[in-house]
Amino acid sequence: MSVSRALEPFLALPAALRQHGFAVSPDQTVGFLAAVNLLGPRSLDDIYRAARAVLAIPPEREAEFMALFR
Repeated sequence: MSVSRALEPFLALPAALRQHGFAVSPDQTVGFLAAVNLLGPRSLDDIYRAARAVLAIPPEREAEFMALFR
């Protein structure tokens, strides 16, 4: 399956989270893409909010999430 280059960074985040032990399902990845689409996105903050809301990042892993998000 060919993925649009524009989607690659958005797909890379859930993949990186999974590689680091975060429980991110394929359904959550689809939901994340949908949330980003709904928010615009107009800024990195929109993408961050979509990720936090949909990917269910535990509060105790927030610092690790932020490092991967950057």
